[in-house]
Amino acid sequence: MPTAASAPTLILIEPGEPSPCLPPTLSAIPSPVRSPRSTPHVLLAVTQHAHTTVVALGTHGAVPLMAPQVIGKIQPSATGRVLAYELLEGVNPLNNVVVVTDLATGAAWRVAPGGGCAAFGFTLDATGERLALLQVAMRGRLKPATWQVSVVDFASGRASVLAPARPQEVALEPVAWLRPEAQSEGSNAADEIVLRAFVPFQANGAAGLWTAHRDGSRLRLLLPETDYVGKPRLSPDGRLLAFFASEPENLPEGYIASPGEPPANALRVLNLITGETRTLAVDATRAFDVLAWDAAGERLYLSRGAWRDAERAFRFDEVVSLSVKHSTPEVVTRAPERVASLQPCAGGGLAYVTAQGRGAVVRWEGQGAAGHAEWGVKNGTVEILACLTDRDKPGSRRSVVGGQGLNATAQEPG
Repeated sequence: MPTAASAPTLILIEPGEPSPCLPPTLSAIPSPVRSPRSTPHVLLAVTQHAHTTVVALGTHGAVPLMAPQVIGKIQPSATGRVLAYELLEGVNPLNNVVVVTDLATGAAWRVAPGGGCAAFGFTLDATGERLALLQVAMRGRLKPATWQVSVVDFASGRASVLAPARPQEVALEPVAWLRPEAQSEGSNAADEIVLRAFVPFQANGAAGLWTAHRDGSRLRLLLPETDYVGKPRLSPDGRLLAFFASEPENLPEGYIASPGEPPANALRVLNLITGETRTLAVDATRAFDVLAWDAAGERLYLSRGAWRDAERAFRFDEVVSLSVKHSTPEVVTRAPERVASLQPCAGGGLAYVTAQGRGAVVRWEGQGAAGHAEWGVKNGTVEILACLTDRDKPGSRRSVVGGQGLNATAQEPG
């Protein structure tokens, strides 16, 4: 990984095709995030008064790992070693950057979009060594070819730009990197990116899936643009992509559509090797909201809620799980309030967040445990980033999609 700013390299799909965005610039910075000193713990993003900090919640309670900042999306690598987040610097989107930090070594990088372009989304690969970044040119009127995907390789210190492959005003947002375990014959999956199309600045526009080589070649359609793709999640082995879909004909009676993404009442899994798509669950009376894989990649966990006529909304207060082989949902827990985030941990534990008034409570329930540990914040939100164990500490190279669970000291929310 680089220790200083590196000169980027421009790569286009078609030689000579103009690019509205320059490659992003990469520079080394002091790490804004401290490494967790103890495991096991749950890694959290806690937001209060529009400022977010990263917190390690474990046997010694809650330990903040960085000073509060105004940030957008935040994502850990699948190994739990690397953390990336969008740093929002003022009201001008051109000033926003992506910060990437290695929790084991303390190395950190600032990724700034090319001149005149703004960052509108990103995704890390499984190890955190590469970043795919969606850039948009902010100069003048929006035109086709305004949206571009860039790739940053921290190992080589090089950046590249994928030239637009389609003439319409549709962005191809990077949502996942294929992993070597999922590579098909004749391809190098470690260099392939999963892209989701969406219509810029319009709600309910996230639809369709493609894969492309990191240099922009071999663009392959997986799902047509007519298919809504909500909250795509890659399995730990990289072979399956789970996502929410919407079947309007199966929405509850009395439901009235509102602006935004459609309610997700179907769960589907796409095999990235064969291209086969299976529907695992469809619910005519309830909708789904939060989605996560278990550490083994054998089960999916999701929040589910019934339509409330009085509230004119779905209340996602139930967590269910189902096997990718036998798609029969099983109720894991019923929460007192809406489930806002969840993460199954290896060993049978489940960490999840419930909204409580204007605040949030983190709960963990172990396999067969009569009680649970909990910790909360007032006037804020909490997102679970990862579960880590003694074997899965950030200095380790092994996968930490799940963990042994949280053994936190129960605390009063506050």
